[in-house]
Amino acid sequence: MVCRNLCERLDPKVTFGEKTYKGGKKYCRRCEIFLFHLGNFCPCCGMALRGSPTSRKQKEKLRINQLSIIKDLRHTDLECFTYSG
Repeated sequence: MVCRNLCERLDPKVTFGEKTYKGGKKYCRRCEIFLFHLGNFCPCCGMALRGSPTSRKQKEKLRINQLSIIKDLRHTDLECFTYSG
């Protein structure tokens, strides 16, 4: 299937300083855009979306960021359930 230019309407405008994969966006290789989409396939062209970067360095950075977010969430959850009396 070819790009039907639906991605132009779906594509959020670029904001500088925003992380793409860390922010939950996925990349379509055929349409060449980052977009928020819950599915695994591009709604415009039907091609599989990338959910992680291609380079090893960028994958490692993303993995470290995701682990730090999980640790922070666990730490805040534990604080909510501790008894202070």
